[in-house]
Amino acid sequence: MKTLNSIFVMLSLFLLTTTSFAQTTINSQKIDSLLSKLSGYDKIYGTIAISQHEKIVYYKRFGNDLANNIEEITNIEYKYRIGSISKMYTAVIIFQLIDENKLTLNTKLSAFFPNVPNADSINIDNLLNHHSGLFSFTNDYNYVNWLTTKKSKEEMLAIIEAEKPIFKPGKKCEYSNTNYVLLGYIIEKITGNSFEDELNKRITKKIGLQNTYYGSKIKKDKNEVKSYEFEENKWKESAETDMSIPGGAGAIVSTPADMTRFIEALLNGKLMSKNSLDSMKIVKGKYGRGIFVKENGGIMSYGHSGAIDGFRSDLFSYPELNLTIAISFNGINYVRQNVTNNIIKIAKGDQVDLNSFNILNLSDEQLAKYEGVFSSKDIPIIIKIKKEANQLTAQATNQSPVNMDAKSETIFEPAMNGAMFEFKKSENGNFNELILKQGGRNLLFTRE
Repeated sequence: MKTLNSIFVMLSLFLLTTTSFAQTTINSQKIDSLLSKLSGYDKIYGTIAISQHEKIVYYKRFGNDLANNIEEITNIEYKYRIGSISKMYTAVIIFQLIDENKLTLNTKLSAFFPNVPNADSINIDNLLNHHSGLFSFTNDYNYVNWLTTKKSKEEMLAIIEAEKPIFKPGKKCEYSNTNYVLLGYIIEKITGNSFEDELNKRITKKIGLQNTYYGSKIKKDKNEVKSYEFEENKWKESAETDMSIPGGAGAIVSTPADMTRFIEALLNGKLMSKNSLDSMKIVKGKYGRGIFVKENGGIMSYGHSGAIDGFRSDLFSYPELNLTIAISFNGINYVRQNVTNNIIKIAKGDQVDLNSFNILNLSDEQLAKYEGVFSSKDIPIIIKIKKEANQLTAQATNQSPVNMDAKSETIFEPAMNGAMFEFKKSENGNFNELILKQGGRNLLFTRE
């Protein structure tokens, strides 16, 4: 049953969406067209919020409502697991503790967890900007066997302590979820409160976020959506990570609208001192301290991306444009960066060719002409091309098969990884050669 508060939130979003377009340069119709095109091809499901001058000017749920398995869009403000965007929230609390003189960037990990490998050499700074050298527990081959099982803090620490470091602290930069799980635990050690309580006190209540909190088991009655992955040409419900595991690295639930409010409050200095905010944005190696700092078309952006189970989220703010974009997918069968980057381009006023997102429907008879085993003189990999239902799949040596979208009779794009296959047609009408284009390389494969 909808509460008065939830109805008010929905009404507010509706009014903002329908009345603000005249005040902004956002091409809402073009974004509508892009989202409708991709969701019509069964490629994306989720919600997007765009804010300008700290006001929501565009808000849309796109794709069938996988959350409730119905073929319609509702006006409910769905909540998503936001994965590693949680790291920004964790970093904010760490910097708040630094502002309160309860911690410094040079404080050693050994002050809290001396049994973690290299704890005497790892400091808070190393954890924040991924220079600790600690192995990310999510990369362990056995992780998929226990990600749905509740873990105590002691059990997680035992897992972390058992892993060997991958490099000496400060020598390299490599993304590790372990860093932010430990930062979450450090917050609890210093404050004597749970991470959840500190998140509520220091961020959500402070700036009025009504739909952001530490997650637990997904609850449909709270409008929390499940996530889905596209396998064997159909959507399947993803495994549900137990939120005792990701902690400060990825356990937060939110909405795109709330995410825009969070990052705007952060960048406007409402959550920490100016010195700490400036420090957070300093890039060392690839990352800032809990934030991604990127240049896009000569314009700086700040934010983070997130992935957990079948969820994918992006949150980026462009202060020079007074523009913030938050998007959460609970089902995506497409190259995620292509979706987000082109929405950003449209929002910035750049040209985007929507025809480039078209997908060609080929008959089973046509698809059969591409099937075969292809090898290359340039690289010791075999690629098997097969027809599955109404599309092609490509399976490289020791890899799982990936679905491919037909962009033309000769050009196919794997749905998720950003590569491109160009087939060459022979005189008999079959396709006996293909060129794999990826990472600036063109590799020729020939049918065996």
